[in-house]
Order: sequence, then C-alpha cells, then structure tokens
Amino acid sequence: MEKIKIKISEKAHDELYTLIADTDYTYVRLKYLGSCCSGAKVDIVFDNDNDKSENIDTMNIDVIDKLNFIYDESIKNNINAITIIYKNNEFLTKVEGKETAKKDCKLGCTSCSKKCNSPHS
Repeated sequence: MEKIKIKISEKAHDELYTLIADTDYTYVRLKYLGSCCSGAKVDIVFDNDNDKSENIDTMNIDVIDKLNFIYDESIKNNINAITIIYKNNEFLTKVEGKETAKKDCKLGCTSCSKKCNSPHS
C-alpha cells in the first residue's frame, strides 16, 4: 500500500503526543482541504475510534514514534509529503502536493483565493 511521507519535528511530535495523551483522542487526522496553483492545503485535527461521522476502518494509518496519524484517500491521491513543525505555540505544515492536484485547477492561478479544486467549495 502506497503511503504518503510524513515528516515531523521532534517538538511537534512531543506537543501532539502530549495533546493526545491528555485527552480521549487516539489519532491525529490529516484532512485534505483542497489544492490550487499555490499548492495543497491540509488541516490537522484530532480523532478517536468513537467518531462515527467517518469510517475510521477505511482510513490509512501511519504510526510515527507511538503517534497515530490517519488520513483518507483524498490525502493519498493529492499529497506526496507533509512536514509538520511546532513554532510560536502553533503547528505549521508544509505540503508537497502531487502534480495532478495542481493541474486540476480550472479557474487559473489568479483565482486561488476562491478555493478552486476544493472538496469543500
């Protein structure tokens, strides 16, 4: 099974691990927000096995130093790699999208603020 490459700084890992350990959450979910000429966008959310809004069983799972990351097919289809860092009390992501995600933008680069190719628009 093809997986995306997830890179995480030590500080980001420690902060995420602490947040998960102190709650009822069991997963860090990587959620695809869409892409355009400027690149793909991914959100970091917390999830658990009891979340019935999405079928956790169909998600891809990567474990990095005891930290469980889950993501669906939209991440696999549009993203090659995600880098997560922690700086100034917030998580920052750098996303390397697949070329196919960029070329699907039909509105052109000047329209990226309109969230072209976003599954949520």
